[in-house]
Amino acid sequence: MLERELRLLVEEEAVKEVLVTRRPQGGYLIQINGRTLKSARREERHFARLDTAADLLNRFGIALFTVSTAAPSAGAAPLAG
Repeated sequence: MLERELRLLVEEEAVKEVLVTRRPQGGYLIQINGRTLKSARREERHFARLDTAADLLNRFGIALFTVSTAAPSAGAAPLAG
């Protein structure tokens, strides 16, 4: 999913789930409704820092999201507390 597609989802109020996931190699990925955010040059858009990913989501008007330290395909369970 490219940023222009994310903008359309936000405009249509169709964003249901936002997940920021820590990559095993370091950095973070953003997944919207199960689809990974892409850049124009890469299959996945990587963010070196969590606050950078949060700033991008904030620019799109997304204030609430889940952060996971598990790999994207691992299906991490919520923390019990």
